[in-house]
Amino acid sequence: MQLGSIERKVQLTGKSTFTVSLPKDWASDIGLKQGDIILITRLPDGSLRLFPKKEPIEIMKSESVQTLIIEKGEEGAVERLMIAYYAAGYNFVRVLQYPVMSDILRNMIRKAVTRLAGFEIIEETSSEIKVQNILDPKTITIYRTIERIEILTRAMLEDFKKVASKYDKTLLKGIIERDNEVDKFFFLLLRQTTLSIRYPMLSRDMGLESPVLALPLRTYGRVLEELADTLVSLARYHYENPIPIKRDITVLARAFKNALKSFRGNLKAQKLVSQIYQQYFSKPRVNYETYNILIGRFLTLCLKAAEAGIEKEALRSIIES
Repeated sequence: MQLGSIERKVQLTGKSTFTVSLPKDWASDIGLKQGDIILITRLPDGSLRLFPKKEPIEIMKSESVQTLIIEKGEEGAVERLMIAYYAAGYNFVRVLQYPVMSDILRNMIRKAVTRLAGFEIIEETSSEIKVQNILDPKTITIYRTIERIEILTRAMLEDFKKVASKYDKTLLKGIIERDNEVDKFFFLLLRQTTLSIRYPMLSRDMGLESPVLALPLRTYGRVLEELADTLVSLARYHYENPIPIKRDITVLARAFKNALKSFRGNLKAQKLVSQIYQQYFSKPRVNYETYNILIGRFLTLCLKAAEAGIEKEALRSIIES
């Protein structure tokens, strides 16, 4: 069936039901037959999207395949590429290297897989490794994934507060190492939001009222991931430069607490995040240039979390109306 507009006349069936016939070519192309169920999704612009109920799982299996050929000397690119394919919603990734795959590449693939929830190596040969996603997208909701990132970031901040009271390099190393777990859930969030947009009927199964809400949730998840990265940078800086941080960490804790409330639509918290930011930068700073930049970045990200919350509530009001 060719792309383009097709005219169909609305018919009245019975006394109150309107019907429109489906193009036969379209039905044949997607394998639709009598008795199959069609799902209808109303989009924010008022249009309707039709698709067979079996679409997501079957299309995800058939379309979500990516083959990656790595030449000698290109091994360093494989981890980021696999993360990108995972986030883009691919279910199968084949990595090839001819004539024989090097141990360096095999180890880098294994390292990448440990960072991607649901990805598992299912087959290995002398020149190929096949990776498959085994995690059902409906197993964990998008909001649960975000909540997990929040918990991990909060735990990093709590450890930093302990260091502010008593300098401890072990705690600082723990903050740095925990960042890998934050990344793992962030990559999962990227994948979930991509799938919810690509397959709208999965949105509700993943906890979303509409796939449109995936956009501010994705933004908020990225803000949380960058907040965790900033704490890691602060931990590394403080590991080498044990400067006083007790006062600053109190400011960060207040800003983070209100940033989380802001994303959930708390207007008072949104105002408080802005006030904390302005008050901090209205006072003179001790000359720790890198350190002060990182503190400023953390507070700026807290503002961005509030902005993502405002965007989410605005989109939700449009959807509800």
